[in-house]
Amino acid sequence: MNQGQVPQAVEFFSKAVQLRPGLWEAHLNLAMALEKHGDSSRAMTSYTEALRLQPNSFSAHLHLGNLLADRGDLMTAMKHYSDAARAQPETALAEFNESVRAHPQDTLAHFKLANALAALNHRTEAVESLRQAVRLKTDFWEARYLLGVELATQEKLREAQEQFLEVVRLRPDFALSHLNLGVALAK
Repeated sequence: MNQGQVPQAVEFFSKAVQLRPGLWEAHLNLAMALEKHGDSSRAMTSYTEALRLQPNSFSAHLHLGNLLADRGDLMTAMKHYSDAARAQPETALAEFNESVRAHPQDTLAHFKLANALAALNHRTEAVESLRQAVRLKTDFWEARYLLGVELATQEKLREAQEQFLEVVRLRPDFALSHLNLGVALAK
């Protein structure tokens, strides 16, 4: 795979999975080869299997999160970014910080960093990353939702309400925003 012979890598990793179906690394490598080969559906299946066998795989969580984000499923991607951060906190922070430094206008980079910071209980920094993501893309409802959650956690209820109201406006079918708005209003 490192030599650019991706089809052959897919073939060999597929054989490894057949020979050792319980070897999570084989599923992870197959998933990465499939992703490079452009087969994101099969890659997602292989990442999922790698995570079933090794739930704390930083790489599997990160890559699966990226595939989900590319497909527009940022809420599920958010969970995988958080799990990646819990699996390898320093690696996640370093990688996501570097991504923000390299691409300061990339809303997803700020979103990933915020997820890692929140997973590591760095609440103030997570809020700042989410605020930046929302400044860059005002209709980024997933970032607004997570920002509302973080603000509510810090008892900044008025600001949390504002974020949840905006999420309700942007995505009226997202039930958790209604629920959290109700909780924030009740408090």
